[in-house]
Amino acid sequence: MMAYYQAVKHGDRYAYIFPVSGRLSKNLLGDGAIRIGAEVIAFHGMSDSVVSINGGKEAVALLKKSRADVIFSEFKGGHLEIFTTMKSTIIEAIEEKIKHLKKAKT
Repeated sequence: MMAYYQAVKHGDRYAYIFPVSGRLSKNLLGDGAIRIGAEVIAFHGMSDSVVSINGGKEAVALLKKSRADVIFSEFKGGHLEIFTTMKSTIIEAIEEKIKHLKKAKT
């Protein structure tokens, strides 16, 4: 939830944000300025029983409505599989974006 919130409220302070099994709804977001800027790369398990995948989809819809650059990756598994099934995929995505930032600095 916090990563999605940061993407909407403080996105202009980040290059990338990586929400994992999160959610964000309009009522949680509240009123106030929306500051989109970061590319959002989100991951969520299709059978997550702790944080419903619908919460992740709702967050992505809110971000896209605000014209954010969002990639939403669904994977087979539940809440805890994020640490097994998707761990290497998430690490690779983060490392790729770090390399991109380093190249931009040179």
